[in-house]
Order: sequence, then structure tokens, then C-alpha cells
Amino acid sequence: MLAYRSWPSWAWLRLRWAVAAVAVGALLGLLAARFSPALVIAAVAGGVMLVVILRAPEVGLLATMLLSAGFVAPTSLPQVPFGPFDLNLAEVIVLVQLAHVAWRGLTRRGAVRVRTPLGGLVVWFLFAVLLSAMRAVLLYSTDLFFVISRLRVLLFYASFLVVVGLISTRRQARRLVGGLYAIAVALALAAVAQAVYPSFRLSGGQAATLATAGQAHEGVLRVTLPGLPLIYVMLVVSVCDLALRDGARLLPSLLRALALGAGIVLAFQRNYWLTLGLVFGAAIVVIGGRPRRRIVRAVAAGLLIVTLTATYAGGDITRYAVATRDRLLWGLSSRTLIQDRSAQMRLLETRYALDSIARHPLLGIGIGGYYRPAVPEDAYWREAGGRSLRYYVHNAYLWIAVKTGVIGLAPLVAFLALAVARGLARWRALSDPWERSLVLGLSLALMGQAVSNIVTPNLVEAPALVVYPIAIGVSEVVLFQSSGADARRTPAREAGA
Repeated sequence: MLAYRSWPSWAWLRLRWAVAAVAVGALLGLLAARFSPALVIAAVAGGVMLVVILRAPEVGLLATMLLSAGFVAPTSLPQVPFGPFDLNLAEVIVLVQLAHVAWRGLTRRGAVRVRTPLGGLVVWFLFAVLLSAMRAVLLYSTDLFFVISRLRVLLFYASFLVVVGLISTRRQARRLVGGLYAIAVALALAAVAQAVYPSFRLSGGQAATLATAGQAHEGVLRVTLPGLPLIYVMLVVSVCDLALRDGARLLPSLLRALALGAGIVLAFQRNYWLTLGLVFGAAIVVIGGRPRRRIVRAVAAGLLIVTLTATYAGGDITRYAVATRDRLLWGLSSRTLIQDRSAQMRLLETRYALDSIARHPLLGIGIGGYYRPAVPEDAYWREAGGRSLRYYVHNAYLWIAVKTGVIGLAPLVAFLALAVARGLARWRALSDPWERSLVLGLSLALMGQAVSNIVTPNLVEAPALVVYPIAIGVSEVVLFQSSGADARRTPAREAGA
């Protein structure tokens, strides 16, 4: 027999909600009379957002990724005063979620916790980064504000602790991955829109005529967005999804992969193209016969779609196809690389970085410190970037070794290597096809990015690096929740079962 609330109980509940609504309205009215309407609206929006990200942590993680992806320039993001500094909204969200992780750890000891060997490595790395920042200011007199600007970027690695600390259900993991797909596809389509309509611009990205070793390709735009690593990661996951999910609809998945692929092509980053070739080759080797046939069908359908699009678009597609060919073949020839100022600067950076590491192997020279003297080639970078890049190293691993020494490089390399190894070793044991494709795709994508960072320091250079700790965290959550996870649950959870 169904039980219903009694009339007094129902009426009392309605009365409480009415009183609460009146109280909130009165409070807002008082605030509006005391402060500016814009400030009141911002406070209300902030309160609503706080409630949302506390109740749905995946929303906070997606908001961080969205704000870091390049749709809006970092200088245009809302700023929150924090002592002598201003934090942007993405940084505030990460700090709030870290506080949530700490609170949950202190007050909800019986909850399911994702146990992973990678958490300690992240804490170790963050400790090394903080130590390096203090040494840069106290020992080497590096500009405090510049050190903090570099430090704030690297602290986004704490997002891994947020993922494994707050994402505890499969539904949350699926929503998080779905949101990452949505952001990546939107970013890729924005890149296509900039190429088709040059007047269209995202404030957080760059679009300029493609040039390689001084040779310009007129009518071809190179579109660079901070969230490009996210597009890369989700493209690999999408291809693995096409191969391993028999029940998935081919056309939507194929169109998603084509959109992401277009975003990668328009960036004209040769290291991305080469490492994707490596990654897709590795995927073909490990996935097995039947998934290979699905990939062949998907490639055939994709070529048909591209051919039809090229026929409709005419010369525009042809120009980009020729530029892609030249960038890959002519741009990687030894004769071209000798003339490429960017390639020559990388060699110069490597020489000085290795010399700095030899002199400061254990602790480095501190975050933000200059590791090399000024050289004539710096004029090229001042012209291109508008700032001195004597602190900058294109090799992410040399960057970390120069700034933090072995004490910082070791946990970062171990974090990446162990994440890739665990995914590649365990993806076949997962029973759910979506989980298999996700873990394999993330592992292969991280492997490709680990190689790519030898020449492009996405691991350390921009807030969009948040994609790496989030992706690794999602993989660890899925592995924990897979078969055998019950044996790794907390004692309190086991007792309750």
C-alpha cells in the first residue's frame, strides 16, 4: 500500500519553502540596496555555481577545461582578488574542488575512494614545484610575480586529485568524458570556422598565414588554440571507440572523428601528425582482427565524405591539402630544417638546457629562472611572441629538469609512464566496450603526447595542460571501478556490503 504525506506535513513543507524564498528575496534586496547590482548578480551566480560543482564535481572539472581551452583569452576571464594577486575563474574552481577533496577525506571515511599509485606521484611533483618556486625567489632573485604566473599553471596538475577524489560513479565518469568530447568537438569546429571565415576569431586562439622556414602559403591559415591537446586526446579515444564498440553507430562516431581530425590538421603541427601516425599504428597492432575491419570501413567512409566535401569546396580544400603535404614532406627535409629558425632555436635551447642541468642536477635553478644568456636569435622570438623567452624550453622534460631538477622530473615522468603502462596492460580485462575503448584511447593518446612534448612543451606551458591530469584521472577511475574493484574498496564499505 502506498504511503502519502499527511496534509499537515505537506503544508509545513510548503510553508518552510515559502519562508526561505521570502528570506532569500529580502536578502537580495538588501544587498542590491547596499552594493552594485552587478556585484549582487555576480555573488548569486557564484553561489549557484558553488552549489553545482559541489554536488556534481564533473561540472567543475569541465568548467576548468572549458575556461582553459582557448574560447576566451585568459586575460578576459573573470578575476577574483586573492591577497596581492588575482585568480582567474578556472583557478578558483580547482582550489574549491581541492578543498572539497580534503573535506571529504576528513569527514567521509566510509565512502568509496579510488586507490591509485599515481596520487603520491602528483603530490610529490607539486611539492617539487613549490620548492622550486621558493628557491627561485629566495636564492636566485627571480621576479616574484613571474614565478607565481608559472607556478599557477603547473598547479593544475592537482586536478588529478580532484578526479580520483570526487568522481566515484560510472555515471559521473561518462558525463565527464561526454563533456570532454563536446568541448573538443566545439573547439575543432571553431578552428574550421576560422579557416573558412577569416574574420571569425576566438580571443584565446591565433590564426595566421601558414609559413614554414620562411615560405608562406597564401590563402592557408594556421589556427592554433590552447586546447589542441584536448582535441588530440579525444581524437585518439574516438578512433578507438570506432574500432572497439560494435554497437556504436558508425556515422555519428565517424563525423566526430573527422571534426576532431580537421582541428588537428589546421594546427599544422608536424609533431602532432607524426605522433598520431605512431599512435594509430600501435592501435592497429593491439586491437585485433575484427576491430581492424571496422577501422577499414570507417576509413573508407571517411575518405568518401572528404572527397565529396572537397568536390563541393573546390580550391579551398586543394590549397590546404597542398599545404599539408608540403608542411609534412618539404618541411621535414634536412635541407629545410637547417633553414628553419624554429628548429635551430630548439637545438640552441637543448645545448644550454643540458649545460644548466649538469650544473644544477638535483634541484634546478627554480621556476621562471633564466637558464641561458641572451643570443641573437632571441630577436626572432621577441618579434613572434612579444616577450623574452630565455626561461622557455621547447622540450618539456628539459624544461622541468632545468627548473626543478631530478626531484621534479622523476615524479612527472613516472606519473605519465605508469599511467600509460597501467592502461595498456589492463584495457583488455575490462568487460564494458566503452570502458575498453576509453582506457586504450587515453593510454595511446598520452603515449603520443609524451613523445610530442619533446619538441612542444604542452605538459608545462599553458593552463590547457589540465587535460593530462583529468584524462589520467578518468582512466584510473574506470580501472578502479572495473572488475575486482570491490576488493580495493575501503574497509568501511566492505563492512556495509
